[in-house]
Amino acid sequence: MVKTSDVYPRISHYTTLQGAVGILQSQSLWSTHCKFLNDTSERILIKDKLIEILYPHVLKKCQALIEKYPKIKSSVDSDGGVAAVAKNETATIVDVQYRVTGDEIYVTSFCGETGDAYIDRNGLLSQWRGYGRDGGISLVFNTKKMEDILQMEADTYSYAHLSLDDLIYSHDTKKI
Repeated sequence: MVKTSDVYPRISHYTTLQGAVGILQSQSLWSTHCKFLNDTSERILIKDKLIEILYPHVLKKCQALIEKYPKIKSSVDSDGGVAAVAKNETATIVDVQYRVTGDEIYVTSFCGETGDAYIDRNGLLSQWRGYGRDGGISLVFNTKKMEDILQMEADTYSYAHLSLDDLIYSHDTKKI
């Protein structure tokens, strides 16, 4: 598995001047509940993609179960066939996962280096527009050290899941 630090050696957190002062004084980054993000669609848009990605695996498992237990085939057929049952089961798995974790997702946003020397040196215009009106700040972090700190936090406080991952604004399935 490729780590974020393998792709982005440095990450930037854009914030207001007041936000930067708070981060520096507390020596802490705080996460925001996903329903209060500027773009709440990310968590919703991925749901259909998760179903699409998981479906072939669930279908394969359903087919294996029918082979192992041939007596269930008539029940599966009466429910629309193995493809329909697998699709329904996949949607159920994703729905349950959302119900279990979806209300408790917190996010801290970063931007990775782009490979464009000018942008990497001066920052992203879109982020400056969002945070720079009244004196924005870009705090730059060593990504590997951030991953190490997150692992230490997860080990110390027994968080169920803590990660540093890409958010991909794309319909390019090769990236997902």
